[in-house]
Amino acid sequence: SVPQDGSSRAVVLSQGKIAPALTARISPELEERAYLEAAFTHEQEAPLLPGEVTLHRDGAYIGKGRLGLVAPGDKVELGFGADDKLKVSRAPVRRRENDPSWLGQTRTDLREFKTVVKSLHAQAVRVTLSERIPFSESSAITVETLPQTTPPTEKQVGDKRGVMAWSFDLPAGAEKEIRLAYRIKWPGDRELNFEARPLR
Repeated sequence: SVPQDGSSRAVVLSQGKIAPALTARISPELEERAYLEAAFTHEQEAPLLPGEVTLHRDGAYIGKGRLGLVAPGDKVELGFGADDKLKVSRAPVRRRENDPSWLGQTRTDLREFKTVVKSLHAQAVRVTLSERIPFSESSAITVETLPQTTPPTEKQVGDKRGVMAWSFDLPAGAEKEIRLAYRIKWPGDRELNFEARPLR
């Protein structure tokens, strides 16, 4: 029954348990911090209706999220905030540019970065780290990944050109180093302009 005092009542329609896949996602170029994501495939016969969801982590309320309509078989991904037990640091290792000494000489720009992820967890953690390198819309400009680069798990993430990712299990108390190195070449009589594209 609903009282006549204007208050509302919540009724549980159904409940169940799922075992989501937990991943710590890192985009160190944007922020030296890891964010926990829980993902699962909706396997019930009825769809999940769109609306607000309340998020709890380790028994503590951390905020609210929102779901669209989730059909059976669809994948759901929810963010659960920063993971303070993963320490992330990204630093440039070297950068080398050459200025052409004569007309028509090719110019180059070499850049190398090192990212270190250290775990303070008591158990292994699944980590996915994303980085990006420039890509060219002109045949006169070439971008090459150098051998110093740690081989990525995904050379291109989805349809995001220039975005690559490394996925790995980081044991308790361990650390992992990821190297990224690339070189850009272009004609010396041209100027090079960069246009930012989304990483995430």
